[in-house]
Amino acid sequence: MREPVLPAASSMNKENLIQLENSKNLSESVLWAYMEDYYIGQGIDAWPSDVPYFVTNNCRIASEYAMLLYQLMSDRFRSGDLDKNEKIYVVEGGSGSGMLAYRILNELDV
Repeated sequence: MREPVLPAASSMNKENLIQLENSKNLSESVLWAYMEDYYIGQGIDAWPSDVPYFVTNNCRIASEYAMLLYQLMSDRFRSGDLDKNEKIYVVEGGSGSGMLAYRILNELDV
C-alpha cells in the first residue's frame, strides 16, 4: 500500500487539510489499512518509539470501544446469556496508565 502524502503538521490549517474519506467506520477506512500495514511492517518494534500515546488512548477510540462493549452486553442480556443482576468484569489488557479504561468507563457513565 502506498504512503499517504500529507502536509507537515506545522502547516496544517483549514485551507490545506486533506479529507481521505467521508462517513466510514474506522475498521473500513483507508486509515485502518495504512495503520495495519505499518504495524505489520514494524511489529512489536513500533511501540518503544513510534506509537504515540494519543493513538491508543484518545476519546474517539474510547467512545468506539464503549459502544462496542455496550452493544455486546445488550445483545447478551437480550439473548438471556447474561443476568442483569450479575457484575460484569472488563479488563484492560494494556500496560499503560489506564487512561483508555478510564475514558471507556466515562463513556459508559459508570
